[in-house]
Amino acid sequence: MEITSLIRANERLVLPNFTKLSLDYENDCYTFHERFHDYLSVDNSIKANATILDDIIKSFEILDSILDKENPNAIGKGFMEKYKLLRKDMDYDIVFSQVYRLLITLRNTKTHEPNSININGDNVFIERKDKRGNYVQFEAEKNLFAYLLSYAIYYSNMRTVKINYFYKNSIALWYYSVIKSLIFNYIDNGKKISFIPAKENCILTGIGPRYICENIRYDKIGDSIVVKIKPEYLFSLCKKNNIIDFILEIDNKTYMVPYEIMQNGNILISDLQNFEFNGSVSEYLNNFYNGILNINNII
Repeated sequence: MEITSLIRANERLVLPNFTKLSLDYENDCYTFHERFHDYLSVDNSIKANATILDDIIKSFEILDSILDKENPNAIGKGFMEKYKLLRKDMDYDIVFSQVYRLLITLRNTKTHEPNSININGDNVFIERKDKRGNYVQFEAEKNLFAYLLSYAIYYSNMRTVKINYFYKNSIALWYYSVIKSLIFNYIDNGKKISFIPAKENCILTGIGPRYICENIRYDKIGDSIVVKIKPEYLFSLCKKNNIIDFILEIDNKTYMVPYEIMQNGNILISDLQNFEFNGSVSEYLNNFYNGILNINNII
């Protein structure tokens, strides 16, 4: 399956988005550039009124198709055999493998005993026996399934979208932390399933909207880079829900540094290497800007 059509993303999905933020130093204001609803491609078969069962199958199909493309030896094998072939040494691979493992359970339930999937308020319950007579039990918040589908779409698009590895991995870890937090009980094949822990904690506060500031001015002070913006306004509009990321052009290299790393407006020069961005950030982001909105007197 190829996800190729660029359409307005379904509102119920939780996908990364970036919005351009320009600092107008002369007029003492920010300029926000409206974002396209979502910069990721979305399969046009994803419908606004999709059910949990639809989300399960769509999520599984996306990841299973990718798995076959990235692991030719997996083609034709059973789902658990495929799972065992997956790498689980790096966080990005751990997240994929564990979401795929979860989707095997959900896909098998939907395929073989869909009536065992019950919704009670905001929670979803599964209780059944598999073909070997082993118990399968599952309990989670209902919105888990939108996050699973969002992650599958995200992972599919990251195969072609150029982005700093820190962001790519951190967004995957953000999905992983949310997905795990929405699951209360998970038993498959008669055994309690424990997710493989990530090696690193998720640093990102959220995945959107994130405001990308391309024209921030800065000073080199000692062994640090210090951005030039009034401290009282540094993140006054962007705490928790709206987060600034900085594009720094230093010594002919480009760095994309997240708010969470520069909460005090500075970063050690020695730490910049973790955030180097290969390619044109401006060219990448400009595809998704449309219109402007000025908010005055905040620089």
